[in-house]
Amino acid sequence: MLKRLGAGFITAAVISLFVYAFLGMYGLKSYFIGFLLSALNFILLSLELNTILEIRPKRSRVYHLIFFLIRYILIGYVIVQAVKNDNANVFLIFGGLITMNFSIVINASLNHFIRRKVS
Repeated sequence: MLKRLGAGFITAAVISLFVYAFLGMYGLKSYFIGFLLSALNFILLSLELNTILEIRPKRSRVYHLIFFLIRYILIGYVIVQAVKNDNANVFLIFGGLITMNFSIVINASLNHFIRRKVS
């Protein structure tokens, strides 16, 4: 988990430089909010999976529902507040939200091609 989170932070740092260069501090703030939300979502998902694997199957459904609701209520709350208050660019928040997914796909693709090239 920490390796993927670290790769996500590196990817976010690179993207943040471009966002800051083109949109300034306003865009960077919006992107950073989305990325932090994405990282928190990733951590909660990891905790959810670790918890579900350690408990009985019937209780795992309840834990899955609770973690699912926490994650999506949190994301929904932040996006609604951004739209209501005009404090952030919603599109950049969504861009920050997909950064962890983008980072994981890039990391997995690179690992696949490196393994393929070595063997």
